[in-house]
Amino acid sequence: MEIAKTATRNALFLSIADILSKIINFFYVVLVARYLDIDNYGVLMFAIAFVELCSIGLDLGLSTILTREIAKDKLKMNVYFNNIIFIKIILSFITLLFVSLILFFAGYSKVINFIIIILFVAAIINSFASLPSSIFQAFNKMQYLSICRILASIIIFLGALVLIKFNASVFQFSFIYLISSIFILIFSFFIYLLNFKGKLSLAYDKILWLKLVKLALPFGISVIFVTIYYRIDSVMLKFFRTDAEVGLYNIAYGFIFALSFVQGIIITAIFPIMSKLYVDSKILLKNLYENSFKMLAILAFPIGIGITLLANKIILLIYGNKFESSVLSLQILVWALVFMFLNVSTANLLNVINKQKIVAFQIILATIFNILANIYAIPRFGPVGASITTVLSEILAFTLLLSVSYKLNYGLNGKILLNLLKIIFCSALMGIIIIFLKDLNLFFVVLIGSFSYFLLIYILKVVDKNNINLIKNLIINK
Repeated sequence: MEIAKTATRNALFLSIADILSKIINFFYVVLVARYLDIDNYGVLMFAIAFVELCSIGLDLGLSTILTREIAKDKLKMNVYFNNIIFIKIILSFITLLFVSLILFFAGYSKVINFIIIILFVAAIINSFASLPSSIFQAFNKMQYLSICRILASIIIFLGALVLIKFNASVFQFSFIYLISSIFILIFSFFIYLLNFKGKLSLAYDKILWLKLVKLALPFGISVIFVTIYYRIDSVMLKFFRTDAEVGLYNIAYGFIFALSFVQGIIITAIFPIMSKLYVDSKILLKNLYENSFKMLAILAFPIGIGITLLANKIILLIYGNKFESSVLSLQILVWALVFMFLNVSTANLLNVINKQKIVAFQIILATIFNILANIYAIPRFGPVGASITTVLSEILAFTLLLSVSYKLNYGLNGKILLNLLKIIFCSALMGIIIIFLKDLNLFFVVLIGSFSYFLLIYILKVVDKNNINLIKNLIINK
């Protein structure tokens, strides 16, 4: 019972932190996008994407292993912590040299090079700040991790307000990330040393180093492909097209990414429950999986149709007229979000039943497809090509994950598929209502569209009392 309460409390802390940080980050992006011109916004977004891709060499899964190993044996905290710090110092120098060589031969402007260097130094600092965060996780002290996430977002947001007030350049915006990372590093190490009685030193244990690297690599490889999957399109747009097109694409992509937190909240809530059911009842596990798939579909399809029809109003209201060319990318990319919602429930199921390798294989395959398709699409179609490729990559992932679930006898039953058709039908009717009302105030249209959609869902009994009772009982008894 105590373990269940701890899991619930941790999920609550992380969910609240995730929601708050994503809301703050969303307003930060809106502020910066409205302040900078399209080209400079594209420069900043490219630099962030480039640094995130290069930063995968800073950790390679070591933070994850630190959490896992300390959770098993807390007495080894200082030994593992101090050895991993030493490994990370070496990784930082190697990765920094790699980044410097790329910048030397890439031929980017001095401004872009300086922005990338500053952001990469911030990434190195964040990499070291992740070590105390791993300890917080290992000791189930998620409140500290949550505070770090929220503080980082607040500092970046407040920094943007100050820079905008003083008419700062795009170059100066990179310093916000550096200041934020330094503050979080100091704060997290202070908590680690004070509350966890950590002792800092550089330790070298050859056998332990080999063990840590061997254990971390599978996690590191997964992180590498996930990062490439989500960030390579911005870097390729810069390579094949223009800074402005990087900016236009990232406006649409950023808006979609901001909405993805909804699926994260749902999955965070049900993952511990599904893990328990895998041991207790395979039937209830399948039932909960089908219900989570249906709930995510109920949210996904109206979002897809609503944003497709209202994208122009959304872009103009939030980001301004200068980003009007982002509308088509948003209309396309929202369907990647729809499939993300559907994919996350199946990926979650496979992780629960110890089929992580299948999920990893799906990520690798989707990433390879994404890169190859972008090589063709981006030079010809720019941001629209990158958007289409992202949607196709998610459809490929959907096909792979769903086919595997059927082979493992966890496939969706006929009733769920019928409900899926009902959801699509209700979403289509909502779309017709939006078309008739779309010249009215955006908030009014969203309100009426949402009300009509959920009324139709209720009338067609897509969600019944058994679904609600099952989820309630599982949450109460988990």
